[in-house]
Amino acid sequence: MEKFLKTIIMCTILAICGCGNSNNNADQNSDAQDQEVDTTKFVFDNPDAANASGKTWDVTTESDPMTDAKTLQAVLTSDEVIETDAQMYKNSTLTITITKNQNGAYKVVVNTEGILCKMHQPDNIKVRFDRTTPEKFSYRSKDGLNLNIKEPDKFVDSCMKAKDIIIEVHNVTGSKVLTSFHVDKPLDWNSAN
Repeated sequence: MEKFLKTIIMCTILAICGCGNSNNNADQNSDAQDQEVDTTKFVFDNPDAANASGKTWDVTTESDPMTDAKTLQAVLTSDEVIETDAQMYKNSTLTITITKNQNGAYKVVVNTEGILCKMHQPDNIKVRFDRTTPEKFSYRSKDGLNLNIKEPDKFVDSCMKAKDIIIEVHNVTGSKVLTSFHVDKPLDWNSAN
């Protein structure tokens, strides 16, 4: 609905500003179409921007002082919110935090930093790794901000292969938020500090 209203407003402005000059009006309509496409591009559709990032997973090692058990943690913060139905989330970022304990078990949490999602009931996020088909991952959340992925092994396996990740979440009112991540190389546990 919001997109439809924007289109009508844009057409009205173009009609008012472009009266009497059909070439100018055609150029403005072309620009409006180009602008529409740009707002929905994914990070892997712009290879120049993706290649220039220099970004990697932040992998660290922690030791439990009581048991000397080592835990690995990988953190990746989103590059940008690339599409949203709700204007208030335009400057929000998402963070993926993956923890690997000494037994090799994973825990994956997607922190939505201010985008309040459903809580106290199961829901899904949609994730696209590189150019693969988007997959749904179930999550649970007690606070609506930290989404605990129920299938962490599958999620981590995909992160270990992908350089570009797009996550779609829905807030409590149902607005869709798409966020992109890009790294120069996939998740590598051997890069721990």
